[in-house]
Amino acid sequence: MINYLNFKYYSFTTKILISFFIFVIVFIISKNFLTLPKIEQKNYNQELNFITKTLLNTKKQLIVISNYIKIQSKLRRELSKREIQEQLKQFDLSIENIKNPYKIVNLFNKNQISNYCSYNFVGNNFRYEKIIKINPFEKNINKEFEKWQEYKTNGRVKYLFYNHKFKNKDLILSIGCYFKKLNKNRKNLKLNLKEQINTLTNMNLKTAKKAIFKIKPSINNEQIALKKESYYISRISEQKDISIGDLSIKQILKAKDKGPIEHQVKGKSYLTWIIDLNNTWVGKGSFLLEYTVEKNEILNNSKANLAFLNETLIAILLSFLIFIVSFGKILKDINKLTKTATLVMKGNRNIRSNVKGDNDIGILGESFDNMLNFFENNIKILDKRVEDKTNVISKSLEEKEVLLKEIHHRVKNNLTLTISLIQLQELNMKDKETKKALKDIQERIFTMVLIHQKIYESKDLNRINLKNYVIDLINAIISSYSINENLDLTIDVDELELDIQAVMPLGIILNELITNAFKYAFTNQKENKLELIISNPKDKKIIIIIKDNGKREIKDFLELSNKTLGLKLVNTIVKYQLFGKFTYKYNNGSIFKIEGKINNYQEI
Repeated sequence: MINYLNFKYYSFTTKILISFFIFVIVFIISKNFLTLPKIEQKNYNQELNFITKTLLNTKKQLIVISNYIKIQSKLRRELSKREIQEQLKQFDLSIENIKNPYKIVNLFNKNQISNYCSYNFVGNNFRYEKIIKINPFEKNINKEFEKWQEYKTNGRVKYLFYNHKFKNKDLILSIGCYFKKLNKNRKNLKLNLKEQINTLTNMNLKTAKKAIFKIKPSINNEQIALKKESYYISRISEQKDISIGDLSIKQILKAKDKGPIEHQVKGKSYLTWIIDLNNTWVGKGSFLLEYTVEKNEILNNSKANLAFLNETLIAILLSFLIFIVSFGKILKDINKLTKTATLVMKGNRNIRSNVKGDNDIGILGESFDNMLNFFENNIKILDKRVEDKTNVISKSLEEKEVLLKEIHHRVKNNLTLTISLIQLQELNMKDKETKKALKDIQERIFTMVLIHQKIYESKDLNRINLKNYVIDLINAIISSYSINENLDLTIDVDELELDIQAVMPLGIILNELITNAFKYAFTNQKENKLELIISNPKDKKIIIIIKDNGKREIKDFLELSNKTLGLKLVNTIVKYQLFGKFTYKYNNGSIFKIEGKINNYQEI
């Protein structure tokens, strides 16, 4: 009685289907009840950490920008002072021959200095001054000449003074310039800083609001809520108000440069970050950057990357079911052929696939079974002949060698006859895929024909020169595909002597991979390159590398090698006969590498 709980009694297709269903169910359950909440929480925390780091980096960048602006402002003022000094020198030269002080004043009014600086002229019985907004000259007590001096007015406004005495004249010019006026680009720098802040804090959050504010120094009670009358908004702030609900001043100050504060505004949950902008150029004193965003927007962003998982799994499941329904019988027949080929490779000559049908797989299965019957009958006949002839010539080693040569010669002839029969069968076939399958069978049989021919031609019937065999095999394939004219062929094979059991699997592997290159790699190319390397680095080890310059890359090599008969045959031989591994990569062409073990070999 069949144990239906035992997986080994099911077919290959059924195993895949059941395994896939179990995987989908387990994945959905574990995702919804275990994994998904953790992933959502992790994504949510990552969103918060990203915003926090971005805002802290914004502060660091603003400090750098602030230092740059300070340096630039200082340089601008120094440059303005030097420009004024140079203009005064030029003005002094221009009035060298003018004695009338009124004419000198009229000329100075046309100078650029008079546009942004206050000034006064003092001489014998003469005084003239022009004041811009505030009279700064009340602080110009220490009249040092040709030297800039800094003073502050009663309103704490900085002024710079410069006293100049004209040559050969009893006339002194005093200039008082407002400190900020000497930095002509100050307004542009502020606008630029505002743009920088908006750019640095832009994280593509629709509900995000940001403002730069300063708590009034007169507010002493930190427990009260921060209201509009409790703070100043900076001129470079994007918004003219802040959105922090009923948060107290203490909560705000405690959250500086830390994570977000969660609070309610009009019934909605918001997250607010407070960044201390001290030591930056956004204004004097401790200004704060408030960055507020709706909590639901961040939660939705953390879930956005997970919504498609269930839909993707369902789509994969449906696609897989359609594939199983459409190709179920074909997969079953391929599974039978694969198992049969594996058992035949292991020496079971009596097994047959019994795959039949009108499609390509059915025709291939019948041809495969007929070929096995033919081989079995030929082997029986040959075994009988060998047995009879061995009894006759067993007394003489020379006669034995003649007999063995005759056997290999006849095997070669029978295999050649098999190829001819398949060729006749191919002529009667109209289906291109069937013809291709029969052509592949011929090429595989030819590798065995060539082995028997090499044994027949060899002096030592137990040894075949691998390099000579490989060269003859490649030349035969080249001749078959008529690609000799534009082929750059490189063959590097270590000198080895192998017996028929070692050469047979190598010949089949080389035939499959080289013919694949001719079929698929060398298409519509002006130059075709093929490189074959067979090396024997250690005892009983062999490495085979086949390279071509084909432009077609095998995207899903593992999947393809389990579907196509040729690559599946190579995989089977490498795994069960060479006990090695078969790998593929693409680098300006396909590179196949086989590493395995061989017995009964001898280095030359």
